This record gives sequence, structure tokens and C-alpha cells, in this order.
Amino acid sequence: MKILYITIVLVFRSLYPLYAQTGVLPQLDTNSKVVQPLPSNQAPDDVLKKLSDLIHAGKYPEAQQLAAGLLIAYPNDQRLIKAKALLDKLPVATAAPAGNQPGTNMAPAQPGVAQYTGIDKVEHNSLIELGREAQATTDLDQQKILLHKFMDESQPFLVKYPNDVLLWQLRAAAALSLNDIPSGYDAGQKLLASGMADNDPGIQSLLSQLNLKGMLDKQAADNIKRFTWLLGIWDVNFTWKHGNGYRGKEDFVLEGTSIEGYQINTATNTRSIEPDLRLVDLKSAEISYECYLPAPGTEDMYLYLHELGGGVHGWESELSAVFKGYSWYPSGWQKVISFTPDNAGQVVLIIPSQDYRQGSKVPTAQPVTLTLTKFNKK
Repeated sequence: MKILYITIVLVFRSLYPLYAQTGVLPQLDTNSKVVQPLPSNQAPDDVLKKLSDLIHAGKYPEAQQLAAGLLIAYPNDQRLIKAKALLDKLPVATAAPAGNQPGTNMAPAQPGVAQYTGIDKVEHNSLIELGREAQATTDLDQQKILLHKFMDESQPFLVKYPNDVLLWQLRAAAALSLNDIPSGYDAGQKLLASGMADNDPGIQSLLSQLNLKGMLDKQAADNIKRFTWLLGIWDVNFTWKHGNGYRGKEDFVLEGTSIEGYQINTATNTRSIEPDLRLVDLKSAEISYECYLPAPGTEDMYLYLHELGGGVHGWESELSAVFKGYSWYPSGWQKVISFTPDNAGQVVLIIPSQDYRQGSKVPTAQPVTLTLTKFNKK
């Protein structure tokens, strides 16, 4: 350990002067959220300041990943090349990065760039600049917006020019940051088919990251594409033995290899912290559909409760105060009774209700039907 510590200190001392040269690292402008790329073949000074700060703090894995990502957009920046070479000598630099820092999913590469002319060259250069801007943005929300814009705008260009390896590398890196499995799978297949993967460490690094995140799994990619229409916000109405009405909204999002739904209480304009609906195991040919039935004291969700021969419904926070001391069965994650998309652009879900008596057959004998109608599209 002592030898490792001395190695880290020596490399750190050799790195810091690289970034402390006069005029290289001005103070970071904290009022600016988007870093402007100046000049076009050099990484922005603000981002190099961030890299220097990571090194100064001893956060070598994060520094290594940030330097690697910037090298995709700025492959001729000698400061980045030297920094990356020194960081790669540190054994700790090969560890997985902590958190999703801007650019941490990028890997170094020798870009395979086609030769374009006219408007195609302009469009290609614009896409590269957009990719650079996304990587150099230190605000994660703004980065996400720019990455989505890059993905949207690069897609039609790659339909026309499907063999641009640099753009596929950038799309693979963006897919990692966005946790976009279908896009990551498509980019991974293009990089594998390019014939450059075996000899290019940058492409190998990207493919390894895609594989670790399950983005080279064809079944998962196909299943997610199959259910892309479900993502977004839906209006929810319910019917059951003891009444019917409007429940609020449901927001479906992609979380890894699951699609999860979160309740939105439109009366209070609040979104549940935990999901209540989900499609799980999208890596499997057999997808499971599940619903979460709340227990007393659960974070606020809607409740359909049989009690004393009748039934009540409402938000858990309201009913738990009325039925203090009750336990509700079943609770936790349960299989839905049915999940049916229909021809009118709706989804019909049938889920168990709940009872205050353990072992009661009423929840499945008198289930709740949820009818979801698309509110908007993400």
C-alpha cells in the first residue's frame, strides 16, 4: 500500500503542473451552466478546471473517466492526451466511477470519420459540436437535454451515412448517460460491425460499458422497443364494486430493464416517491406485470379497501387516519390480474383490491379495473 500511495502522489504532482500553466485554467464562472467550446480543437478551460479539481481532490477514477470522455470530442488536445496517459498509470484509475458525472461514460477513441462535402460536412460538424457541448456541460439537467437533442438530430444523418464510427461512438456514450438501452444496443452493434473493435481500445471501452449495463442484450432491447409507447403520462380512471371515478395520473419511465409507473395526485400536484406499477425483467421473453398495494404508513398512494361488508377508496394518507390500527391485505408487490392494451389507445389493468382481513378472498373476487388514457407523450 505504501508503494501504491507514493505512486499516486508522484503522478499527482506530475499532473497538477500540467493544468497550472499560465492562462490554461481561469477561475470557473459559477453563473454559467453551459460551457462554450473555445477553441474548436481544445477542450473548454472550465472543464479542464473541473478535471484539475478532481485530480487535486484525489478522485482519480472520476478524473480518468472525464478525461477519456473529452478525448472523443477533442482528440487532438495535447493537455488531455498527457493527462489521460498519466492517469492511466494509476491502478486506482481503473475503478468504476462514483456517480453519473458529466462525461463519465465516454471512452477514448480514434474516430473513424468519413470525408464529407457541402451541406453534409456542415451537418456532420454541427453534430460533433453538439456532442462536444453536451459533454462539456457541467449541469446534469442541461446535459440530459443536450444529449437527447444530439440523439434526435444524429439519427437521420446516420440513416444516410450508417458507417460513421465517430457518431456511433458518441451515440453509444450518450446512451450510457441516458440509460437508453435500445439506442445503446444499436450503437454497440454498429461498432462491433465496424471491424475496429478488436484493435481500438476506445471502442473496446465503450463496448465493455454497454455490456456491463446490459445494453448488448438483444432481448432487453427488443422488449423495451416493444413498450416504448407506454412511456409518458396517462390519465387513470377506476371502476370496482364499491364505486368508480378519476384517480389521477400515472407517469411511466424506464428504469434500467424495468418500466415503472409513478402515481400523480393531481389534487396536490405531487408524484409518488416509489412506483406502484411496473413491467419487470425486460431481459426475459416472459415479462412480469406487477402492482404495489400500500400498507398503513406507506408513502401516499391510492387505496381500494374492503371493510365491514362495504368499501372505501382514496389516498392512503387520508384513509390511514380514519382506519388507524387496521392492517391491509394483501400489501406490497403483487401480480396484476391482467394487462390489456386496446385498440382505442388505452390500457386496461385489473389489479387486486385490499381487505382488512388477512387471507380474505375478496381482493381477487372483487378486483379494481384501471383504465389508462394517454395524457401526453415524452
